[in-house]
Amino acid sequence: MAAGRSLTGTVTLPGATTEQRRAIERLTGRPARSGASLSVSLAEVDRILRASGAAPGGLEQAVAELTGPVSALTGPRPVPRSGAIRAIV
Repeated sequence: MAAGRSLTGTVTLPGATTEQRRAIERLTGRPARSGASLSVSLAEVDRILRASGAAPGGLEQAVAELTGPVSALTGPRPVPRSGAIRAIV
């Protein structure tokens, strides 16, 4: 949101805990897939929030209510430096 992009696509949490898996299962109403990582569609979360009435404005509204207003980033975003790049620089 801060980068001016919509909340679409899929987010993945590598090494998800049992508690995190249960939270997604409660949110979506279906069992989480097996594996170390946990993925969820942002469109699905948006739909669930709207349909439940928890956040009639969808995921963007929920984020703003939980974290406060989201300010747009200005200027170029910093590029994270990986260990490999850091070794060269």
